[in-house]
Formats: sequence, C-alpha cells, structure tokens
Amino acid sequence: MRSFCPECRKEVEYHIEKLVEKKEVRGLEFEYEAERAYCNECGSEIFISELHDQNLKRIDKAYKGGDSPAHF
Repeated sequence: MRSFCPECRKEVEYHIEKLVEKKEVRGLEFEYEAERAYCNECGSEIFISELHDQNLKRIDKAYKGGDSPAHF
C-alpha cells in the first residue's frame, strides 16, 4: 500500500496498526478499536481517508453500544 507521507514529502509504503483508543462523545467516555496508517520509512502517521471513515463508523457503533464499549 502506498500513500503520500507529509514528513518524507513523497509517496511511501505504509502499514496499518490496530489500537484501542478512548473517545468522549456528549460526556460519555468509551473505548473503540481504531486503525491507523504509519509510514514504513519514518514511522509518522499518514492520513488515509478510508481508514478515517471506518474509524468514525467504529466510534459511532461503540457510542451507540453496538460493541459493548467500556464506559468510564
């Protein structure tokens, strides 16, 4: 997979990592599993619109209780 890295200033190969992140929506804090893309050359996070959209859907699903999120 290739995309533009703003740190390297060129097209690079990248990899995706899954992370558990905390989010607060309307005063409710919960965890969800996010996917982030990182440059294989410098390690910086790279914005991939498809991953961003998927992460927003995961946040919405966790907020609504579809994944039995851990509420704090």
